[in-house]
Amino acid sequence: MVIVPLLFLVSLVDGPGHYDFSGPMAGFMVDGGIPGASTSGIEFKLIATNGGAMLAPTEFDLTNADWKSPLHVVLSDAKIDAGHLKAHFHFKNSTGSVLEGLRLDSSGVVESYTDTSGAAPGTKTRVEPGALPTPLLFGDLPPDAEATPVDVDLGPITFSPTATQVAIGFKLSGLTYVKAFRPEADYTGGRLSVDPKGLLCAQDSHGIWRMNPDGSMPLLAGKFGDQTDMAIVDPSNGDIVGSPSNSKRYQRYSAGGDDKGLCPTDAEFQTWPRQPRIASNGDLYLKVGDSIIVLRGDKIFKRVGGIPSVNVVDGDAYFDVAGDGTIYDPIPAGIFKIDPAGKTAKRITFGPDWHLGRVTNVQGVRLDSSGNLYVLEGTADGRTECPRVSVFDKAGHFVRVFGRAGKAPAARDFLPGSLGTGVTDIAFGADGTVYICCLPLGPQISMFKPF
Repeated sequence: MVIVPLLFLVSLVDGPGHYDFSGPMAGFMVDGGIPGASTSGIEFKLIATNGGAMLAPTEFDLTNADWKSPLHVVLSDAKIDAGHLKAHFHFKNSTGSVLEGLRLDSSGVVESYTDTSGAAPGTKTRVEPGALPTPLLFGDLPPDAEATPVDVDLGPITFSPTATQVAIGFKLSGLTYVKAFRPEADYTGGRLSVDPKGLLCAQDSHGIWRMNPDGSMPLLAGKFGDQTDMAIVDPSNGDIVGSPSNSKRYQRYSAGGDDKGLCPTDAEFQTWPRQPRIASNGDLYLKVGDSIIVLRGDKIFKRVGGIPSVNVVDGDAYFDVAGDGTIYDPIPAGIFKIDPAGKTAKRITFGPDWHLGRVTNVQGVRLDSSGNLYVLEGTADGRTECPRVSVFDKAGHFVRVFGRAGKAPAARDFLPGSLGTGVTDIAFGADGTVYICCLPLGPQISMFKPF
């Protein structure tokens, strides 16, 4: 069987600006944009037999532990025509949950054939990876909403003379909105982190709250002065690092509350440190003036700054640190990738722009366990648009966008699953759960699970 790169050709439906992302991904990206690969997804296969004359099944019930009911997917009028699979792809969100960031990929083609040669004759398989130049997007869907139908033209597909069947694979991925919650009634919103036991930790002006992964049983685990300015949990040992409001010093406590001392003195910092991030090895990263200072224990290990022609530490958008020490630092209209030594910086995303693969009004970035970069983007006008989260792979290639809860702008009517009027931080649970601190009608934490 010879299979050349697969093509998905679909009809592009006009939609309201950057909200109705329904159709081929390439249609919403700037020229030359490269789609990144989804690292999750529910797979299903269409089986072609009799040289492609018969196709079955063409209806699929996709299941997920977070859904009340299966998602019923239909490939209607499916046929193999001149070596191409042609069909209409459509579904209705029957899961009972808000589904966001939906995209469909080809997951590969497998031909089963009869081999009568050699010492072990019988049925064997040949695998060809799906080469999909542009995934299909279906955006964010509330319960009972129908996805915009698309016409699929996939191929060419060639059957060998001894082929018994060809399995054409698809993968549907996205996120399920689970719920929104507040740790307690006076929660004011702030930074999020997850401790080594997988407990969610949320900082606000009262201190840092530690709670179960589902948001239940919050306890005030640490308080810094009369009002906590910034606090975060060390993922390597569970230490709590934070500072009182208007302080130039950081205090470190053990997970059990033991005082472990102050970070460097005011004179060493010279100005207010801000935006703490802690790498997986326990190094503490702080923005101080025009540099990022890295502390190992209670000593300054290195300074990152002064990169020629690039002021990568300007502004208050939150940066993040990869396991190898690579820094991802945003400005309102882009993100810079700084090498672990702090010597070079490469801009991997651009803006301000609402095209997919571009970013605007960046509030912060976070890396998940797979190395995907989640970018929190604020509202464009605060009235007809809501914040969104754009996801990129390690190389800066666009993967998906979510956070709007529906295909149309929500304006001031905040739909379940939308991010309201603002976003402040993001964290990831041990099982991949995505937590986002957002500001709809008061600070809350929205919880999503990828599939």
